[in-house]
Amino acid sequence: MIKHALIVSLAMVALVSCGGGGSGSSAAPDNPAPNPPVTSTGDADSGSRFFNASQSPGNQFSCANCHAIEEDAQGLSTLDGLHRPAHPLFNVLNRSSWYNSNAATVFDAVNICLEDWMGATPLSQASSAWLDLEAFFTAQSSNAAVTNVMATPIEPLTDFSQGDISQGQATFNQTCATCHGENAQGGLGLAAALDEKRLSATQVAEKVRTTGNSAHRVFANLAGGNMPLWTQQRLSDVDLGNIAVFVDSIANGKNNGNSPTCSGTDNPLVGKQATLITRAHQVSGTARVINNCTIEVSNFVYDGQGPAVKFYLGMGGDYSNDDNAIGDNLLTAYNNDTLTITFTDPTMLDNIDGISVWCYEFNVSFGDGLFE
Repeated sequence: MIKHALIVSLAMVALVSCGGGGSGSSAAPDNPAPNPPVTSTGDADSGSRFFNASQSPGNQFSCANCHAIEEDAQGLSTLDGLHRPAHPLFNVLNRSSWYNSNAATVFDAVNICLEDWMGATPLSQASSAWLDLEAFFTAQSSNAAVTNVMATPIEPLTDFSQGDISQGQATFNQTCATCHGENAQGGLGLAAALDEKRLSATQVAEKVRTTGNSAHRVFANLAGGNMPLWTQQRLSDVDLGNIAVFVDSIANGKNNGNSPTCSGTDNPLVGKQATLITRAHQVSGTARVINNCTIEVSNFVYDGQGPAVKFYLGMGGDYSNDDNAIGDNLLTAYNNDTLTITFTDPTMLDNIDGISVWCYEFNVSFGDGLFE
C-alpha cells in the first residue's frame, strides 16, 4: 500500500502549510491551544463552490485540485481516496502558523495561493468571496488544538535503481492521476497526458521537485510552470522513484529506435489540436500539429496591439521559456487567418503540451491552449 504520494497536476501547494513553503525544519511546533472560534458573515455553500472552482482570470486549477479537506492515515482524501500535493485543510483556522510562518493569517496564505499558484486576483478581506471561503473553512473546523504543518522543498532524486514500476503505477494512480488522469492518460483538462510523452525518470523527478512559479514569494528557485511542486512531507523519494520509473517505462519505444526528423510524424502530438482560450487582445483560433516541426494555426484572430508577441510552446501552463519561441513576431492584426509555423528542432515537441500567443516583454499570455 502507498504511504505517501505525488500529482498535476493545478495549482495550490501554497496553502500547503495552510500549505507551506520556503525552507527550514520539517518539524513544526504544536499549537499550544485552539484559536477562538471564527465568526464569519459569509455563506459556507458559496465558499465551497469557490474552493472547488478555478478562478477567472487564472489558470485551470482550483483550491480543491491541490488540497483535500480531510485525509486518512495513509494520506488519502476521505472524499475520493486520492493524495494531493498540499496538506489537507480541516481545522486550518486553528493553526498558529501558515506557509512555514511566511503568512501571518489564513487570509494571507489564501492570497499567496491565488496569486502565485493559480495566477488569479487576490481577495480583499471585505469581499464576499473571502467571507464565503472563511465560512467554508469555519464549517470544516472543530475546537481541537492542531499541529502546524510544514512543506520543505528538496533536491530532485537522481538514483532510480531501486524504483519499482508496478508500485509506481499504483502510486501514480493515487497521486499524479489527480491531474494527469489514471495511468497518465490525461483527459481531465488539468494537465497533459504523459503516456505519450518521451519523459525520462530524471525529467519526471526534476519536474516534481522544482516546478512552480519562478517568482513565488515563499518557495525559492522554482523552474517555472503552474504545476505545484511536491515537497518532502507530501511525497517521499521512494514514492517519487517508483513514479519516475513508471512514467519512464511508458515512454520507452516512442521513437522506435530512430532519431526524429522534421518531416516525420512520429511525435505523439502530431494530429492533436489546441483551441486558444482568449486571455487578451481578442486572441482565438485552433493550432494543429502537422508534423514534428510544423504547427498550423487556423481561424486565427489577434488585434495586433501587443508590444512584443510570438507563438511560444510550453508545458503545464508555463510559456516563459524563450527557447520555446516559434515563428516570427506577430506585428499585425489577424482576422480568421491561417498561419503555418515551422521550426528546425524535431525534438521540440517532446516536452511541451500547449501553445500560447505570448507577450515576451511582459511575460503574459494573450491566448493559449493544450494539445488534445
